[in-house]
Amino acid sequence: MYNVNKCVDVQLNVQLVYVALIHEYPYEGPCRFGPWETLTTEFDELNQAEIFKMWSSGYGGAIASEPGIHLLEPLYIRMSDEFFITDEEEQKMADRIPQADIFIFTGMRGEGIARDFAMRYHVPVACEGMFGSTVLNSVLTNRGFESYAVLDIPDAVRLLRALRTRKALRTVKVLAVNRNNSQTSMGAQDAFLSNDEAMKRLGVRFQYFSFHEFMDMMHVNEHGKNPSLPGRNVYNLTEADAEEAGRWADELIADSVETDMNRDYVVNSVKAAVLIQKLCGHFGCNAFTAVCPDGCATRRMNEEQFTFCFSHSLLNEKGIPSGCEYDLLATLSIAALAALTGKAPYQGNTQPMVWYGKRVEGEYTGVGYIEDMERTQNIYYSGHATPNRLMHGFDKEKSAYALRSFTNSGWGATMRIDFNQNKGETITLMRFNPQCNKILAAKGTCIGGFGYHATGCSEGIYFEVEDKYDYFHKQAEFGLHMPLVFGDHIDDIKMLGKVLGMEVVIV
Repeated sequence: MYNVNKCVDVQLNVQLVYVALIHEYPYEGPCRFGPWETLTTEFDELNQAEIFKMWSSGYGGAIASEPGIHLLEPLYIRMSDEFFITDEEEQKMADRIPQADIFIFTGMRGEGIARDFAMRYHVPVACEGMFGSTVLNSVLTNRGFESYAVLDIPDAVRLLRALRTRKALRTVKVLAVNRNNSQTSMGAQDAFLSNDEAMKRLGVRFQYFSFHEFMDMMHVNEHGKNPSLPGRNVYNLTEADAEEAGRWADELIADSVETDMNRDYVVNSVKAAVLIQKLCGHFGCNAFTAVCPDGCATRRMNEEQFTFCFSHSLLNEKGIPSGCEYDLLATLSIAALAALTGKAPYQGNTQPMVWYGKRVEGEYTGVGYIEDMERTQNIYYSGHATPNRLMHGFDKEKSAYALRSFTNSGWGATMRIDFNQNKGETITLMRFNPQCNKILAAKGTCIGGFGYHATGCSEGIYFEVEDKYDYFHKQAEFGLHMPLVFGDHIDDIKMLGKVLGMEVVIV
């Protein structure tokens, strides 16, 4: 397959720095006391070296076990009781700046060294523990420098996940297959006000690409004959690509609980995923979105007999963020959520359930009456025909699934997950706002699913929230599509908002 540098594979390089306070003379005073033999320089040398060893392996080992975190060789920095370090000691830290994404300091009175280092070299720093964190963070943040307070190991892991996600977003380049314009589509009119603003705030990039050129490239070995690009040897599928699509389709059919559609139609949809990866490899992209209603209206998808639904499911499983309906905002929300949680997000129309008696509004989408409506009004749903098997984690066992067609005619492969098997599980949803300066984060409990046996864009999940009216009115400022994963990641999203400098709205 084609090489794609995935944002979910980005590593955060962490530099631990232990500042060892070595007293030059044995003495007692208001800041120092104890048995005389523990006040000597020799005792400090031995004691500090042992503490450094224990901290590096214990604290360092704990954070290094987090996926995507790479621990650089910890540094031991010697400081005298005159509270300064030599130029040689400072240079040890300065030499690590090209590699390190953040410096985490500890050690008695080490916050002063961390302060001066951060202000001189303008690097992100943190100080471990209540004492040092409070002092360092208040000194630096109030002066406009990047600093973080870290209380304990779980707090450190949350911070590092968020910093890694910020770094991952800066590697994202979206292959954006558009038709009428590059900013919005008929399926995502609630997108970013400005893609340039998203680029500025998140560091992302966009590679805009013609829907018609993409459709022409679905044909095998027509180099030089592509009607959109006559005479150019472009990126049409090759015989080898077609064979790969066939192998991939056969694997998906074999692993499914059931497949009620023709193999050729499955292959048609898989070919689109192969072409997307081929184009991503060529343009250096690692995320994808394409128009839906805008493309449907050309009738070209009807002619080629595939939809992008299956592409989104397959790509998200591979760690390539893929958003429906040319929703660039949701696509980047998928990227953030995937990097932050290590799980493959599922994006759908996310709406509160409205019903009177047993008559549910919006039944054309596949939603309908469920027994929980007798118990609570706080029911939401999220639905698109694009679920995936790794919503619990890229390293987890794949969920059971069925393959069914999108259309009544039998074409357009879609993956169907029966979310009734996930009743009682927590889900987390998130979305950036159109101004790209806020994040909406929501938590719910799965109470069932719909559309497993259906066709069309009718697959989805029912979930219960604390207050659907509160959710609805907050969401109305953010937009329709909210990517979700299983598990409680609200605290992770809060920390992400902090490192991105965005307000996090919680529902």
